[in-house]
Amino acid sequence: MKVKVTAILMIALFAVSASAGTGLKLSAVTGYSMTAFEDQDDAAGTLPIGVQVGKQLKPALEVGVEVIFPLGGYTFEAEEMGLKLTSTFNQSLIGAYGKYSFGEGRLKPYAKAGVGYYSGNADLELEVLGESASEEVEIESAVGFSVGVGVACSKSGLFGEFVYNLVTREDMGMNTWAVLIGYQILK
Repeated sequence: MKVKVTAILMIALFAVSASAGTGLKLSAVTGYSMTAFEDQDDAAGTLPIGVQVGKQLKPALEVGVEVIFPLGGYTFEAEEMGLKLTSTFNQSLIGAYGKYSFGEGRLKPYAKAGVGYYSGNADLELEVLGESASEEVEIESAVGFSVGVGVACSKSGLFGEFVYNLVTREDMGMNTWAVLIGYQILK
């Protein structure tokens, strides 16, 4: 996990230095994300952080790349007959997106679609009669898709978006949704 956080910070630093004076947009994002896994009985939420680097190709079309990392992961707990199982899923996204804006003015609604590489791990902890054991398991990486809508305030650089991530693996689907708030650092 420390390696992923370091990688995200390095990408952000690279993006800031590379985008200065090039017409690229750099944004920081955070918000709330929740699981929508296939066959789940319960849902788990977390705080995502990330960066987006975009380029305005036409007045209504922006394309870019993004890196999103869930802080703390999505944690599920189950307890029955003296057994307690805690599982935390961490799923990061490195992807490309397109945003199409509708209208002009201070508030610009937009639609967003993307494709990305989703990777991560699961931390499993089992507790039985006061004894505990834990294991970290790699989750099979997968290509997934995202769709969403948002609104940007051109004057302040703030934007908000709702994004649904569709990620299917052989053993399980790990879909998530997120409500993100962002701030455009470089315009």
